[in-house]
Amino acid sequence: MRGCRAPWIAGVVLWGVAPSAVVLAQGVGEPAVPDRLKTLREQVKAMHALDALQSTDPQTIRELILAELAWSAAFLGEYKPEDSGYMTLVSQGYKAFLGRIRAEYQDESNKDAFRNALTAQLVALATERLPAADLTLLEGMNLTGALGISPKLETLPALKAGLQSKLASVRFECAVLLRALQAEIVAANQLPEVVTALRAAAIAEQNEPTRARLLHALAAPGQIAAVFDALMTVLDARLEALRKESAAVGTDYIVALNYLQSEAERLNPQQGEAIVRRLAVLLRFAAAQYAAPGERSFEEEYNLEQTLSQTEALLTRLTQQNGQVRKAIDEKAADVRQKVLEAGIAWYGSSDRQGVLSGDPWRVEAGAP
Repeated sequence: MRGCRAPWIAGVVLWGVAPSAVVLAQGVGEPAVPDRLKTLREQVKAMHALDALQSTDPQTIRELILAELAWSAAFLGEYKPEDSGYMTLVSQGYKAFLGRIRAEYQDESNKDAFRNALTAQLVALATERLPAADLTLLEGMNLTGALGISPKLETLPALKAGLQSKLASVRFECAVLLRALQAEIVAANQLPEVVTALRAAAIAEQNEPTRARLLHALAAPGQIAAVFDALMTVLDARLEALRKESAAVGTDYIVALNYLQSEAERLNPQQGEAIVRRLAVLLRFAAAQYAAPGERSFEEEYNLEQTLSQTEALLTRLTQQNGQVRKAIDEKAADVRQKVLEAGIAWYGSSDRQGVLSGDPWRVEAGAP
């Protein structure tokens, strides 16, 4: 189940805590359960088997969720994010909260009336809290984890609200949950509104792993017609960032390229030409970064080579023209960087040389500026 995932899904850096803070906390145990929480648990348990809830029951369920959140936060004691052991306590509080919410959902005596009311209260609270300026790391983890215990279309308002969270971890997890709901979203004709939310979030996103997840959620299989304009807008924003900020080519491009390759047969000629012109720019920046002197990490090297290879593969499919970028990468000669750059120029041209894409119907300006 989605809600069973540990809170390390995107690494501690994504959760906003330095790796040095992730050590065991000493001398901290499970906090006492307040009497009010014990009472709420009993009151809510009595609702599980009801065919219909009373008018005051939803408010009691909300109070239970709030009390469980407060109990989870008590695991932190006086610890602060910069303290050693903080993330250990966050993990303990997260597991405790998810365990309680999961138990509420999975009680064998449950009927639909209670489950639906529990989902409605979780969604309402998450919709309110996830975008809040005072949202804490643990609260964000707890609410997104709870939404993932029983993923369903009813969680859409909260997931879309979570895309606006100040925490990259919350935005990441909401994108993951939206991806898991893709088929249901399409079947319910709710893809347009979700695409709008994902497009805005992806354009604004500064965290690369989160942006990749947002694009993954946007990439609905068989739905290129519905997402094409949004995807092109996001790509335009990312290419502009490459022009202005000298940003590194990351995994978000790979997600987009994989999707476009899978949808290539559904593209009309105008869409294909629009993609080719953008791919020329991406290829130019990726080739230039690949050819640049200096050391690169394994991840940086992998991202560049995947982007270069997949960009050329898609160009070949859309233009029916062949190139040498992938061959140069595969051969890994001593001068591979220069060979990749030259192979890229053969596609997009330069000030003194026309490229394959310079002519009709693509008309890519020399050098793909």
